[in-house]
Amino acid sequence: MTRVPRSHSGSHAVSEPSGPEQIAWDEALRARRAGRLEDCLTALARVIRETGPLTSAARRMRASVLRDLGIASRLGGDEGRAAYWIGRALDEAPEYPDLHLERGLLHLDRAELDHARVSFQKALDLAPSFVSAELELALLDARGGQLGEAVTTLRRMAERRPPAEDLLFRDGLDRLRAGAWEAAADRLRASYHAAQSAWKQGSLRVGLRLEEGRAPEALDEACRLAERFPHFPDAHFAVGLCSLALEWWDDAAEALLRALERNPSYHEARVYLACALFGAREARLAEEELSRVLRSSPGHEWALRLQADRKGGMAAMMKQKLAVRPAA
Repeated sequence: MTRVPRSHSGSHAVSEPSGPEQIAWDEALRARRAGRLEDCLTALARVIRETGPLTSAARRMRASVLRDLGIASRLGGDEGRAAYWIGRALDEAPEYPDLHLERGLLHLDRAELDHARVSFQKALDLAPSFVSAELELALLDARGGQLGEAVTTLRRMAERRPPAEDLLFRDGLDRLRAGAWEAAADRLRASYHAAQSAWKQGSLRVGLRLEEGRAPEALDEACRLAERFPHFPDAHFAVGLCSLALEWWDDAAEALLRALERNPSYHEARVYLACALFGAREARLAEEELSRVLRSSPGHEWALRLQADRKGGMAAMMKQKLAVRPAA
C-alpha cells in the first residue's frame, strides 16, 4: 500500500482550546472512559453552557452514553427508565442501528413482538451486516412458527459472520429445532457475545492510545481488530482514524472505503473519507463524498464545516476523533 509522505504535517495544526470549555470536555471524556455515565452527561451539559448547541461529535458521545444508560436499566429490570434513555439516544442519533436494536429488545421484553420486529428491521436496514439485528429477526420468525426459514437464515448468517463460540451456536440451533425457544435464544445470542466484548475492549484500547498521542500503536491495535472483525464497519473506521492521525491519506481512504462497503449509510465514515481525500489532494473526489452526505442529511454539521473550511474543518474533526459513534 502506498503511503502519502507526511510533508504537510503542520498544515492542519490548530491551537488547543483552553478555559471552561476544554475543562468540561476533558471531564466528559474521562467520565465516559471510566463508565461514569451520568457524570459524563453533566459535563456535556457544561459544554453546552460554554459553547451553545453541541457539535455533532458531542451529540454522538451523548447518544452512546444514553444508550449505555438504557442498556443498564434494561438489564436491571427497569423497563420504563430504559425506554426513557433509549428514546433520548434515538432523538440524538436516529441513524445509529444499535439504538434501534436496543429499542427492539425493550419491545421484546414487553412482548410487543410487532414493534420489536419494526425496530430490528430498521437496524438491519441501516446496517445490512448487523448480526445482532439479523439474529433477533430470525428468532422472531422461529417464535412465529417459521422455524425452517429461521434455521436457514441463521446458518447462512453464521457462514458469513462466524460466531465466536461455534459449539454454543450449534447447540442453540438444536434447541431451536426442538422448540426450546428461550434456551435457544440465550445460546445463540451468547455465541456472538464474546466477539462483541472483544471488539469493545479493543476499540477502547485504540481510543486510549490515540488520546495519549500514540497513533502508531493505535493503528497496530486497529489493524488487529479489522483482521479479527472484518465485517465490522467500525473496525475499518478505526483504522481510518488512526491513519488520518498519522496523515497517511491513502491508507485512511482505503480503510474508510472498506467501512462504507459494509455500511453505505455510515455518514461519519464518508465525511472522514472526504478529509483523507482532501489531504491526498483529491479535492474533486472529496467534494463528491461530501455532496453524497449532504444529499442524504442536509444539516450534517461536519460535512458542512469541511465543505466551507477545509483546513479548519479537518483540524476540528481530528481534535474530536475520540468521540466516535456508538459501536454496534
